[in-house]
Amino acid sequence: MQGGGFPVLRNASRYRRLSVPPAGAAESKPTGSVTSLVNSPSRRSLSTPEGGILTSTVRSVFYPMGFCVEVETNSPDVMAAARTGWERYPRLSQGAPVRLRITVSAGSAEASRSPPNVAFDAAWMYVDHGPDNRAVACLTEGWGEANLSADLASDADYVRYHFLEPLAYLLLAPRHFAFAHASCVALNGRAIVLCGEGNAGKTCLAFACARRGWTYLSGDATHFLHDSPDFTLVGRPFSIRFRESARDLFPELEAYPAALRPNQRLSIEADTGKLNLATAITARARHLVFLERRPAGAAVVEPIPVEETLRRLDAAVFFGNEAIRRNQRATLRHFASLPSVLLRYSDLAEAEAALRALPVDEA
Repeated sequence: MQGGGFPVLRNASRYRRLSVPPAGAAESKPTGSVTSLVNSPSRRSLSTPEGGILTSTVRSVFYPMGFCVEVETNSPDVMAAARTGWERYPRLSQGAPVRLRITVSAGSAEASRSPPNVAFDAAWMYVDHGPDNRAVACLTEGWGEANLSADLASDADYVRYHFLEPLAYLLLAPRHFAFAHASCVALNGRAIVLCGEGNAGKTCLAFACARRGWTYLSGDATHFLHDSPDFTLVGRPFSIRFRESARDLFPELEAYPAALRPNQRLSIEADTGKLNLATAITARARHLVFLERRPAGAAVVEPIPVEETLRRLDAAVFFGNEAIRRNQRATLRHFASLPSVLLRYSDLAEAEAALRALPVDEA
């Protein structure tokens, strides 16, 4: 009963992979459709509109998940969308920023709210929603540029969900973390990562745990830090999203209206502060738990071997050139050395009790 939160992971299976060069191959500029985007007049206008210098822009720095993203735009709407999504995160890393430049045209052409096309070509990423709304990013160099129409830029949720977050997070990932399509909660400072398919109940179980005294870190996407001997992970703890049916389990959600989100699904989004949840941005992981929800039956916990854990986590490695993918898999392999279990459950209270009973390594 979880909501569709983070498009980068939730929609990975439908993204197009244009090419992945073999190991050792020279890095090249994108080909085919990506070439037309990178070399198009609209992309050139990002840097030198009408042969001049980009003017009337505002630049701000944000720290989504604690990592530096510099946003430059001529649109107050785009900057407000970035501020809404990221202003509460503190700085956790001293690394250099990745950079996003987003130019909004003055035209009033109405854009559809269907999801854009997203594709990857080695180290390049592009987002295509027609000639007036496109973006390109170089994952190795750490920059992204976008052109948006004024109509689309005024839709803060759409811009954040389909442009700002995918661009920023996929630029940050090669430098700082590997993705896991997972919710995350912690008890006494040690985190349990709740992995599973779209209907496994990750968000609902995380919320059920948080209602019982756990610390909430993330509802749909968890980030494993590169080069982290103590298995530090980073969450996104300031909001939580549910499907409408979650009201049947959690009466307090009746106070929150459902709305049609940018993923074209009705869902409930709530501020975790207003739900009085204890939250944290980072924690040390101690278990990976893969969820299988079933209609009936007691909660059962079974160990999972490392290779099976890696196979399940590998779905998040869908972008970048060979070097980026190798680095992502190295981080996932490191975290896969943690104890991993399969939790089959039908009742949230039983599932929470099973998580609480998992042994804790005090090291």
